[in-house]
Amino acid sequence: MEEQIEKVEEKKKKTTEDDVRDHLRGFARTIPAFLMAYGVEDTRLENFEVNIDEATFEDLTSITIEEFKRLRDGFEYPDNNGETKVIPGLFNEVVFNASIQEFLETKNRLANYFDDSLQEDIFDYIPPQKTNQIFTPRRVVKSMVDSLEKRIPGIFSDKTRKFADLYVKSGMYITEIVKRLNHGLKDQIPNQQERIKWILENQVYACAPSNIIYNIAKNYILGEMEHVSNTNIIELDTLALAKEAKLSECIYKEFGDVKMKFDVIIGNPPYQEENTERNRDDAIYHLFLDEAYKIAEKVVMITPARFLFNVGSTPKIWNEKMLNDKHLSVEMYERKSEKIFPNTSIIGGIAVTYRDASKILGPIGTFTPYQELNSILSKVKEINQESNFSSLMFVQNKFNLDKLYRDFPDFETRLGGNGRERRLTSSIFNVLPEIFSDKKTKEHNLAIYGRENNKRTYKYVSKEYIEEHPNMYKWKVFVPAANGASGTIGDSPARIISFPVLGEPNSGHTQTFISLGAFDTKFEGEALLKYIKSKFARAMLGVLKVTQNNKTQETWSKVPVLDFTKDSDIDWEKPLPEIDQSIYKKFSLNQNEIDFIENHITYLDEESLNNL
Repeated sequence: MEEQIEKVEEKKKKTTEDDVRDHLRGFARTIPAFLMAYGVEDTRLENFEVNIDEATFEDLTSITIEEFKRLRDGFEYPDNNGETKVIPGLFNEVVFNASIQEFLETKNRLANYFDDSLQEDIFDYIPPQKTNQIFTPRRVVKSMVDSLEKRIPGIFSDKTRKFADLYVKSGMYITEIVKRLNHGLKDQIPNQQERIKWILENQVYACAPSNIIYNIAKNYILGEMEHVSNTNIIELDTLALAKEAKLSECIYKEFGDVKMKFDVIIGNPPYQEENTERNRDDAIYHLFLDEAYKIAEKVVMITPARFLFNVGSTPKIWNEKMLNDKHLSVEMYERKSEKIFPNTSIIGGIAVTYRDASKILGPIGTFTPYQELNSILSKVKEINQESNFSSLMFVQNKFNLDKLYRDFPDFETRLGGNGRERRLTSSIFNVLPEIFSDKKTKEHNLAIYGRENNKRTYKYVSKEYIEEHPNMYKWKVFVPAANGASGTIGDSPARIISFPVLGEPNSGHTQTFISLGAFDTKFEGEALLKYIKSKFARAMLGVLKVTQNNKTQETWSKVPVLDFTKDSDIDWEKPLPEIDQSIYKKFSLNQNEIDFIENHITYLDEESLNNL
């Protein structure tokens, strides 16, 4: 019994210590941001919390001031026997104070953002605190400002221009613009102190979403310039206003001048927010862009790029509006987001867009970052203007719930949506094992293609439990609805999809797959199967496939439909490489275009059969 009590006590002690360590690790990550916002020359461990109010302290560090004091000063807690146990303070005061001074010295060393010899900035030393507050790397900021200057030569020599960052995170967009204006206005305002004062008080404006970011940005932008007013840097939750479509109405009032007009908005808006009801993150950057376009004639923003391919959680109608906007262009696209924001994965990549309401720049239309793919698309469209795979794509089969519940009334409690879920979901073989069998038990059984135990398989079910489906009694091809490991164009080389299989008449499929085609003959089904396996077809699929999802008609909309009969100008009985060559010839592809497809797409192999 004593041994058991000791184990309980040891476990309780370990739990308490683990909890403390978790708090400590989280707190340690916030120290640089804290010092950037609230640190002063005499900041020490003993007075660390004195320059900040309790609510802001907790928002920044995720612990209360009282919890911080417990970590710093130590605390007591009772064990199961009522005896008082002591956990001492966990900070080494000498090391903590030395680290504070080291950061403040680094901050001072890097404070002069006018010094082009500095190869780093203070934000290299500050870990991002929240998803929507990831600092934009300086090289990216400079590239975006370069792009603006290229679009509008002489813009930084105009003392009347006004620039705004409406969701400032560090202040770096503002400082980069201040640097350009400082150089461009030398002749107009020869005195540098007067010139910088003019720029900061009349040409640049910033909104910070929180008190923490406000102080970080203000300290970085203004530094020790006491002769300059800070009224153009304000604390304002612009995201909340953008979500209500009120930002464009309120912004000038917030800066105290309703007659003012921004010429340029530049920055990195918030990307997403958590949707607890749907257990996912919803895109919000499109709301910010809409408001920015109302406010300024010229807007440069860096955002997720999925909308360029009409995928993601931004509304389809918004995606299409952007792709058809004649005033919008893509200045930069990077497929691998980690190259822009280290250690940050954003599916679909990152894009910098530029909009100028006074100029015709687009529309973007179908976006691809590859010149060869653009020219291939143009040639395909010229020959196949309307015919694409969207018309051949079908989703999963569905239950006839009336007949199913007639024979199995208890199934209503097992299916989702309070028994209203009709779709054959990916896990349906396990949810309703009673009606699915490994072998055909009756002549009128329907074969359902799905996955069980992480393997592809057919299961058989009575046809009466399944609704009619456009290709149930036809030849078709089954393709996985999602492929995480098959890559996208730019991977070297990519499969785009995993192995497709021929679907016979009297068969259907679960939500794990989509089906393509509804043919009367086996020849057509096999021809379609070969076409989907071809490098050409998968390259065309790769135009809009930037996520693992294959199951939207939009994703397949750039794949042209060919003649799959024996009368086709393509000999479908030939080996795949020869079929590809025939398709290249059909669309008059030149050698550069052919090489692009051959080098970027690999042929499928049987090993990919079970790799979804």
